[in-house]
Amino acid sequence: MEQAVQRESRQVRESAGILDGSTLGKIEIKGKDALAFVNLIYTNGFTKMKPMTARYALMLGEDGMVKDDGIVCKINDQHFITTTTTGGAANVLAHMEEYAQTEWPDMNVYMNSITEQFSTFNISGPKARTIMSRVFNNVDFSNEKFPFMTFNNFNYLNTKVRILRASFTGEPGYEIYVSPKHALTLWERIFYYSKDLDLVPYGTETMHLLRAEKGYILVGQDTDGTVTPIDLNLNWMIGKKKKDFIGKRSLTRSDIISSDRKQLVGLVPLNKAYGIEEGQHVIEEKNLNTPIKRPVKMLGHVTSSYFSPTLNHSVAMALIKGGNRKIGSQLYVSTSDLNVIPVEVVKPNFIDPKNERLTS
Repeated sequence: MEQAVQRESRQVRESAGILDGSTLGKIEIKGKDALAFVNLIYTNGFTKMKPMTARYALMLGEDGMVKDDGIVCKINDQHFITTTTTGGAANVLAHMEEYAQTEWPDMNVYMNSITEQFSTFNISGPKARTIMSRVFNNVDFSNEKFPFMTFNNFNYLNTKVRILRASFTGEPGYEIYVSPKHALTLWERIFYYSKDLDLVPYGTETMHLLRAEKGYILVGQDTDGTVTPIDLNLNWMIGKKKKDFIGKRSLTRSDIISSDRKQLVGLVPLNKAYGIEEGQHVIEEKNLNTPIKRPVKMLGHVTSSYFSPTLNHSVAMALIKGGNRKIGSQLYVSTSDLNVIPVEVVKPNFIDPKNERLTS
């Protein structure tokens, strides 16, 4: 499996890959108060958002901790479609229903799970646009006509297909939403039109590696119910001018804004031959000649770690105390045999920090 993941990851970066993301949670939100409802549920602002555009969004609990994330597509002020993490789909829908029914019963808004109504294919990579242009030859996929984080509906296979330009790999990418009845036919057509382009189908493990190279978080892996947007350096996702949203008040608590909280950082081994294990502790232990003596003061732990075939060394993300202040410094990561690996603390973005690939 490790060899398959490395091969698939390399091919996505060099050519293109396709992921069956049909299990992704999908919720339709409609009603005359849909805009107000979405503004309260998520940290982002959606009032000035243009129709037929999309936005990466964060959902918090009342305690200010990250509950879920996803992409919100705005069709108009009364109609939104939002995605959720696969494992969190039912909980997110229940969360929305609870607030609509008990906290804001005066709102005219309705939610409906449409997870099983759409199959979803994610195509990404430098050759993704070429493949999409061949399959949907009547659609202009240029940056001018189809910019990043926009979507539209098209007639295809005698049905409606929704195409969203978005990516969880850091490469140019598109998400295709189609009726399950037509999914296999579309899948086969995609491969028919990409015979000469080395398109590779890839799975969840490969997706995890690709998103980690880019520094994208996974809710439930890089978060654990005690992590705020500020801890993840996602302050830009908090609507500064919004009067209220779930969790807003908690984000001003003294313990939440403390600079000593655990913050998400990237880790790179100083010796590129070493791998970093997920779940291991990050420490300031400096005695490398003897095994670690317990107890040891822990700064935090490694949340995600993968060997990057693109960079040819391990990359990892970790939640460590005062992490932002430690960027550029050297720390140590424990190992299963009670030794340590010296690592450099970096920003959690290992590939294309300026998003030049993503928006090309």
